[in-house]
Amino acid sequence: MDENNLELQTTPVVEQKIKLWKKKNFKITVGIVLILFIGVVSYFNYFTPEAQAKRCVNNYLSAIKNGEDTSKYKQYNNYIPVNDFINVLDYKYLNVLKSETTIGMMGISKENWENEINSDIPTKSFEELVQFTKNEYSKVTTGTNFITIHNMEYKKIDILYDVSCTNAIGTQVFKKVKFNVNNNNLKRDYRIISID
Repeated sequence: MDENNLELQTTPVVEQKIKLWKKKNFKITVGIVLILFIGVVSYFNYFTPEAQAKRCVNNYLSAIKNGEDTSKYKQYNNYIPVNDFINVLDYKYLNVLKSETTIGMMGISKENWENEINSDIPTKSFEELVQFTKNEYSKVTTGTNFITIHNMEYKKIDILYDVSCTNAIGTQVFKKVKFNVNNNNLKRDYRIISID
């Protein structure tokens, strides 16, 4: 009888410990799930190539809307500039139309480096750029006035937006716009190469 009485006395204590343990485990599980959820959302909104390209386009459209310089969001493709909209009133991201990895090459002449491009890379002279590219990329051809980087892998992403803007005479126009974005540059950041 003493043994049964002893069992009955410890049972409420054990049940209370079990309840506290379950409550603690539930809180830990909810905390882990919440951290995982925040991590997944952050990854897909900030770190994927598509998210980085989307951020580039959003920053570009926001700069036009606010009357700011847009040159840091555009890449000159074969010296053909990306033409800006006259005025962006509103814009909305729709979806990614295409995302692909491409292998290509990039050429830099000494003249272009000295006149335009050198603000993108933390080197001062063309000779430092030659050394930088030899260290960073596996196949580089150099000459006295040029550098060609071969087998350079980069992402090409086409993004669709709804854009509300004004035309040359001030009339509001609604249109779907495809932005072609890639990271085929020395900094590996995403830039708009064309707007269709």
